[in-house]
Amino acid sequence: METNVSVRDLRNRTAQVLDEVEAGDTVYITRNGERVAVLTSLTQARHPANARLLAILDAQRPYDSGLAADLDQWKRDDLEAEARKAELFEDE
Repeated sequence: METNVSVRDLRNRTAQVLDEVEAGDTVYITRNGERVAVLTSLTQARHPANARLLAILDAQRPYDSGLAADLDQWKRDDLEAEARKAELFEDE
């Protein structure tokens, strides 16, 4: 399920929104009606192979700082790519 949540609403009910994300929902954060960010669960990733890999790597903590930085960058890149894809499909 996809939902839009305003910045104000996110501030007022952060725990509830995070519960929704953890349950598998994708939540788009909006400012002035425009989507500016997306929250998605790491365990409910869009690509099951990626979710399994992230879970395996996360369970291997502590890992070296270079790997941690790479994982963080991959997560950011994935979120940015999904946001760009959503913007493209929004115009249709």
